[in-house]
Amino acid sequence: MEVKIMRNLIVVLLMFWLASCSHTRTYEEAYNEGYYLQSINILALNIEQKGIAKFKQEDAEHLRNLVNRVMVKYEADLADSAANDYEDKISTYNKLMEMHDRLSNQFYSPELSFFLDKYTSSKLKQDIAKVYYDQANSIVAKDSESYKKKAELYKQGLDIYDYKDINASYKKANNRYLQLVAQEYYKIGQQAARKKDYHQAAAAFNKAAEVYSPIGHYKDSEKLANYYIKIFKTQIAISSYAEGEQIAKKASSRADYRNAAYQYQKASNTYPNGSYRDASKKAEVYAEKGRITVYFNVNGGMQSRIMDAIRDQGIVTTTDDSNASQVNVRLRFDENYSDQGGSVKNETKKNGEKDYNLKIETLMNKITVTAYLNVTGLISYDKTFRVEKNSMQVNYSYTGDKPSYEFDHQDGNYLQQYQLTQEAKNELETQIMNEISHIAQDIKRL
Repeated sequence: MEVKIMRNLIVVLLMFWLASCSHTRTYEEAYNEGYYLQSINILALNIEQKGIAKFKQEDAEHLRNLVNRVMVKYEADLADSAANDYEDKISTYNKLMEMHDRLSNQFYSPELSFFLDKYTSSKLKQDIAKVYYDQANSIVAKDSESYKKKAELYKQGLDIYDYKDINASYKKANNRYLQLVAQEYYKIGQQAARKKDYHQAAAAFNKAAEVYSPIGHYKDSEKLANYYIKIFKTQIAISSYAEGEQIAKKASSRADYRNAAYQYQKASNTYPNGSYRDASKKAEVYAEKGRITVYFNVNGGMQSRIMDAIRDQGIVTTTDDSNASQVNVRLRFDENYSDQGGSVKNETKKNGEKDYNLKIETLMNKITVTAYLNVTGLISYDKTFRVEKNSMQVNYSYTGDKPSYEFDHQDGNYLQQYQLTQEAKNELETQIMNEISHIAQDIKRL
């Protein structure tokens, strides 16, 4: 008896669960929960799905009643909002706009003329723009940030509707904002100039000119930016030339001469009025004294990578052995490949009274790649790199009356010669390039 009662209870609970799953949300439920726009959309969608042919007076009354209730609700929100509740007002007007857009141009729209005629798209846009306009007017601007906020609000309203003098008000607030920001940068530039920080001065005056450029030229900011950047560059040229002189006097290596050439070239390139003194000529002289020519004889496809790793300011790379080189880099590879050592074995096995054969074929191969790296000239280096790679595969194949659980298969993975070679060379190249990076540093220190 108890089992029967329990079974009936489960059936009842299941029916309630199924009913809840199949329940369709009504517009009244949405309205009562405060989702007013959702409630309108649910009812409108239901009417649209039925179509104009099944549109009844009862449907029209439900729709008019719902729209009126929501409209009155939003009107009450607007009436209750304080004068400075700008964001709430804009939110409410946007909801009315969403209602208008949803209900316009439908076969039932004539039934809602009381709402659609009262809140036209143009009227709602004007109302929203007015709120932005009033909010902007409420700001008593005194600095750049407050003028920026004021201008942004006017612009947001203007993008929706050209209300009253909102366009002129936006331009006035925005121009004042740009003027104040440019003024701030201009003062920073003046302060930096007095401290002889000509780089900052040039940057600040340039920023003042850039900020104000949409509406014109701010004072002499562009002229001052150019003036102080020239002074700053002249300072760099003088300093770099002096640095080059000091390095050249104490030079004891090709690297020192290259550093001197770099400073002289920097002075020549930076000076704003042509070449600074004889900087350009001295850059050429010391670059020649510091130049190192590196000859390369490399096989195995690594030549471009090695040359790129060693090439640097004042270090010339060449593959022409007729050039007089100070450093010679040679790299060659040797390969030793073998595919011997494989085997084939046949075994006779029993399946009840019947015989069957198992063939075991073993495939093996191996490659050894050796690289010889040799550097001569101003530096001496000699090293051998060796990598060995191998592969093996065992194939099992059956013939005769084999059991159903026996099947051909293989273990391992046999690689072709070119695959083994590539694996070995990849590993070798990593080792070689690590050594080349050290060699490059040694060459740069010469």
